[in-house]
Amino acid sequence: MKPVQVFGIDDAVQLSLGGTGFSCALRASGSIVCWGSNFLGQLGDGTTTQRNLPVGVMGIDNAALVSAGEFGTCAVDMDDVAWCWGRNYAGALGADHADPATCGTEPCALTPQHVGGAMHVVSAGLNAACAISSAGAPQCWGWNGVGQVGDGTTEDRALPTAVAGGPFSSIFSGYQHTCGVSRTGGLFCWGASDDTAGSITTPTAVPTLDRDIVQVSDNYWKLYALRKDGAVFTWGVTPVQVPGL
Repeated sequence: MKPVQVFGIDDAVQLSLGGTGFSCALRASGSIVCWGSNFLGQLGDGTTTQRNLPVGVMGIDNAALVSAGEFGTCAVDMDDVAWCWGRNYAGALGADHADPATCGTEPCALTPQHVGGAMHVVSAGLNAACAISSAGAPQCWGWNGVGQVGDGTTEDRALPTAVAGGPFSSIFSGYQHTCGVSRTGGLFCWGASDDTAGSITTPTAVPTLDRDIVQVSDNYWKLYALRKDGAVFTWGVTPVQVPGL
């Protein structure tokens, strides 16, 4: 299959792919465009209409980062203000003034909603999201059924909740789990790492990944980490190095 350029975008500085058939791009101007499925308002254009071409996210013109999750999207602007939109199951938007819209039977927000507190980086996952401040202090909110909020409980949190741990230089909210990278590159994760291992409700050091981690990602239950020397590790319970990397 031959790649084709996404129509109308020639100044993107960041791309984020959502889990339910949608994508978003941050443009050099600070605006955000999204396209694809929109049945839960995850494109942020004020509708639930599927968009085959990029449309502008309403109300944000100075974004610094965008993160597309499974059913919703979050962004942080240049003033360290966070915004989320899309599905609001279990408080996934973390909004202090949530849009009362519903998408079918689902609570949702069709336009960006303000998330309280100063946040420098945000990551949207599966019905939950996490952020860190400029000082590296972590906060999470939303669905907490397997401890992915990291506050020592499995109670859902509709507003940002402090996580014991950090400071972190980056944070990743994925499929029923969350990970933070310390300032020395040590990796800490919480939530569920597979469908049998149970829950970890506070940040816990990942065995053998105690230095130089620069990036974390996932593919549903599987987690992946990139180390500064180029080595790649994957795990469901215990990390192993990917052969040849």
